[in-house]
Amino acid sequence: MFAIVSGHPERLFHPDTGSYLQPALNLLAGHGFSYSQVPPYVPDVSRTPVYPLFIALLYGILGRHPLVVAGAQVLISALTVGLTYLLGARLLSEPQARTGGLLLAFSLGSIIYSLYILTETLFTLLLLGLAWTLVAYQDQAQKRWLVGGGLLAGLATLCRPIASLYLLPVVPLIGSAQRSRWRQKILAALIFLVMAGLVIAPWLFRNYRLIGSPTLSTITSYNLLFYNAVSLEADLRGVGQAQVRAEMTERVREELARRGKVEDEAAQVGLYHEWSRQIVLAHPWRYLYVHLKNDLNSLLPDVADFLELLGVTQGGKNTISVLNQYGLWAAVRHYFGGQMWLLWFLLPLVSLLGLTYLGVAAGLIALVWRRAWFSLALLLTPTVYFLLVSGAASHPRFRAPVEPYICLLAGAGLVQIWRWVRRRLRRSAGRQPPRAIPI
Repeated sequence: MFAIVSGHPERLFHPDTGSYLQPALNLLAGHGFSYSQVPPYVPDVSRTPVYPLFIALLYGILGRHPLVVAGAQVLISALTVGLTYLLGARLLSEPQARTGGLLLAFSLGSIIYSLYILTETLFTLLLLGLAWTLVAYQDQAQKRWLVGGGLLAGLATLCRPIASLYLLPVVPLIGSAQRSRWRQKILAALIFLVMAGLVIAPWLFRNYRLIGSPTLSTITSYNLLFYNAVSLEADLRGVGQAQVRAEMTERVREELARRGKVEDEAAQVGLYHEWSRQIVLAHPWRYLYVHLKNDLNSLLPDVADFLELLGVTQGGKNTISVLNQYGLWAAVRHYFGGQMWLLWFLLPLVSLLGLTYLGVAAGLIALVWRRAWFSLALLLTPTVYFLLVSGAASHPRFRAPVEPYICLLAGAGLVQIWRWVRRRLRRSAGRQPPRAIPI
């Protein structure tokens, strides 16, 4: 895939790429962390700093070309496959770990998002490093692994703010890693949280000074209104999300103009929170249903971005909106248009994803049967959290950071299925009468 896109570096750019690339370029030019392309370089609060710093580091050392970032991410992705196998070998059997590693190596999402200039690859590595520290703490009971885990958790949060609340479910994992007294469990959790807080706190303080709110990113507030709240309103009215989002954008603009705070970012964040709470709390159960339904988008195949990297199609606009309103087949027809033959080309890749999901179901059963509770929790917790937290903004790319855990669960299940099939075949062969020897 890297060889294919090397002659077309423009394909490495995703709609979100500019919001990471421009701050990196401004940092290299000495203009600070800003999304502005011309003076004055207004400090940016919409993105967190880790990924732009990653790009700036690569550009500063290896040269300012998007293939530099893509090449580095391909190497990181390959490293992630190896680390996933080694993590699986400590949590599962060796054949299960090997199968999980192979599934990740051929995972479409893992491959394509190593090429896009997006946070997925680096974020995946940071999360995997956090999982490694938890396993090491279980094995060795040394506080240094909690320190390392907290630092990695803080960096992951500053890579993608969606990881901020993930710190909370990590605490029970730390408590279950060692059979110790409650005082020791609490101390271990505090060490982890304090180290994570030390990494995050300077950024929160910086944003508080800029907009008067200790927020990680204004993107979170924006998504809450323009995706999650909008998806609920669109469902209630029976119209498309794109239409409601356009209407909401106009309403926000008018309200900010009425308050005289069009350029006030703190006022924007406050308005986003205020209106999203009003919409969601008016229909909380319906919102939960819509949120969970939209979460299923993350489980879809990553065919759209794959085909765009290949240059085969640019994709129909608002495909996710069509999916939510009219269903899967309408979204497929909307996206592919007159190129439905591409479905047959993609069938093996989609089938591999289906096989992976079958393995996940069997893997969950196998780990419960073995009572491998820590292994189950370590693999299942990030998977459930990151697949459920996005809601209306869900996209197949959001599955990429948890592909290592999904593939390890699938590896555990597929090996168990194969063992069961092999036993059945042996028993069936043992019941057959011996063949007559011809004279």
